[in-house]
Amino acid sequence: MLITGAAGGQGASHARGFASEGAKVVLADVREESGRALADDLGEQALFITLDVSVASDWDAAVKQAESRFGPISILVNNAGVLAPSASIADSDPADWDHVIAVNLKGPYLGVRAAAPSLKRAGGGAIINIASTSGHVGTPMIAPYVSSKWGCED
Repeated sequence: MLITGAAGGQGASHARGFASEGAKVVLADVREESGRALADDLGEQALFITLDVSVASDWDAAVKQAESRFGPISILVNNAGVLAPSASIADSDPADWDHVIAVNLKGPYLGVRAAAPSLKRAGGGAIINIASTSGHVGTPMIAPYVSSKWGCED
């Protein structure tokens, strides 16, 4: 299985839970130090890889590394996510919008796209896109986050 945003918080919790059940876990994140520390803590059943979820070539490399170590991916958890600074749309920075959309919305798209062939090789599996209740309601001052999480809803 491959979990994005796995170096801390919710992603690390997912990784610990799956590993405790015997899963082979690929921890993917841009936060190398904490990601490597978690992989070391989990032992042989864990591998840390650096992955910027907004970059297609990073995804291709991640899937290749995951398969090389543990075989085809049977579970993909698109957990990586970011917030932008709180601001009205009129006062916001377009670069913040672009970054949030790239990580929170484009990232899961690229993940599914890159991992789908591996899931097929595994004979099937599951894709879990972590969204937010913010995707169900409008929340002032965090429009990029709300938009990105709404886009991940089914």
